[in-house]
Amino acid sequence: MSFIALPCIGQDWVFPLDSADEFTEIPGGFTELEAGTAIAGAIPTGEGNYTDGQGVEIHTAPGQVELLMFPTLEVGDDLVLIRVSVQSTGDGASIALAALDISMDGSIATNIPANSGIYKDGYHRIVLLYDPPGASIVPVFQIANSGEEELTIYLDNLEVFSYSQRCQYFQ
Repeated sequence: MSFIALPCIGQDWVFPLDSADEFTEIPGGFTELEAGTAIAGAIPTGEGNYTDGQGVEIHTAPGQVELLMFPTLEVGDDLVLIRVSVQSTGDGASIALAALDISMDGSIATNIPANSGIYKDGYHRIVLLYDPPGASIVPVFQIANSGEEELTIYLDNLEVFSYSQRCQYFQ
């Protein structure tokens, strides 16, 4: 007998980013660097279903950092998939999607694409898959402008899905 381990969807959380009430802005991130600005409201649309035209517009000058923290989510022992739609007006953005595990040892999972230029002038999703050791996570999105010109980053539709690791199907 063989088995195929297929995840079962547990719970999902969707942050459409229609309002600044959905996140906490941490100007300068977890650093002593200067802060950018984040404004919730109308953003440019693009092809596909990456945005509905309402999201967060983040402005950063060179050397500035802007971080958005989302509410603590109870995920139990599930795997977690986080994704968000991103578009940038230029190169030089260090874009990071992270999950902080606050319930155990403070572990963290991050996805920081090596080539942030893929987000220039078009929406793409950044995705993070995490198997947290604890039961609670905090989704985090951070922009650090390491370029030489001012950048605007657009975010929409932060989604978090949990998948139970206990679901197994036998053949």
